[in-house]
Amino acid sequence: GDLGESLKCDDSNQLFAGTSACFKLAREYLDGLDFPYAVIGGNHDLEGIDEFGKNEENLRAFLKILGKERPYFSHEIAEKTLLVGLGSTSFRSARYSSHEVTIDAEQL
Repeated sequence: GDLGESLKCDDSNQLFAGTSACFKLAREYLDGLDFPYAVIGGNHDLEGIDEFGKNEENLRAFLKILGKERPYFSHEIAEKTLLVGLGSTSFRSARYSSHEVTIDAEQL
């Protein structure tokens, strides 16, 4: 979940979570770990409201910058053991609150 902080982290005067800059910083950091990793998005990873007009635009940037095809993953990590990561796909149109995590039907 949430890769970035919701506070203003630079001189752009916009929230940092959910921005291209946030995703690039996270990718740079994770790539430096020198071992495989998997990322799923939390609700605040789609919080780039100053940069993106819609959830879908925000999600596309998240996936592209982090080198992902889908907002979820599954990896068999041992015999009879499947690791599944489901990612939030909605922030602006969340049914009750932007603080909820929304998993779309494709992931289920």
